[in-house]
Amino acid sequence: MKRMDWNCKLLPGFPDQVANIETALQGMQILYEQNGITEFAFFPKYDPASDVQTVFQFRANAALTALQSRLPFTAKLFVRPTVYLRDELPDAAILRRFCIPKTDYLAVSLPISPRSDTENLLAGLVRHSPYRILLSEAQLLPIFYPQDVLGRIVDLPGIALQISFQSLFSSDFTVFLHKMLQKGVPILLGSGVNSPERANRLHFDEILQTLEENFTKTEIDRLLNAGLPRS
Repeated sequence: MKRMDWNCKLLPGFPDQVANIETALQGMQILYEQNGITEFAFFPKYDPASDVQTVFQFRANAALTALQSRLPFTAKLFVRPTVYLRDELPDAAILRRFCIPKTDYLAVSLPISPRSDTENLLAGLVRHSPYRILLSEAQLLPIFYPQDVLGRIVDLPGIALQISFQSLFSSDFTVFLHKMLQKGVPILLGSGVNSPERANRLHFDEILQTLEENFTKTEIDRLLNAGLPRS
């Protein structure tokens, strides 16, 4: 089975990613050999309030090219920013370049500490732009967001969730995930791995066993084969 990591943090040169290319290559090699992952999506954090778009993209493209040139196995890679939700976001032309390939989805990071205007800002982005939203590291949202607020957020049109493989081992999160699958929300699984040590702790046979204990075959197929609707 072709396996994809929808949140690999092994892109050198960004604060929320790995430190250097040698470490990145080691981690990706382990994910490939140990878990059969052959597609990697990188979403380094982009803050419209402080990051310069041209500089950010130059660094991201340079890091991606360096990885591609040195990987010892065949893999598909892409990088797109995860945009911090702010009052003022980049203009439409820039956001278009931020879209996940072949889709109209933007990766967006919500504040861990909910602000009073978080829900309205996200709703405004969804309703007044041509883009759909992939909420990154969404396994954190049930911890920090009140249930009613989170319910309204995931009910916005075009919302998808990126969650970690590790969150599948949490019984509390499993309840939330069942609800999302029943709603038909696209769910994308990512490792969040940012070191060879963490890559070594990821075992897909354990993940499959946990899925089989908590989800139906149809749900498992959706989780393991999920992608984003094409634009």
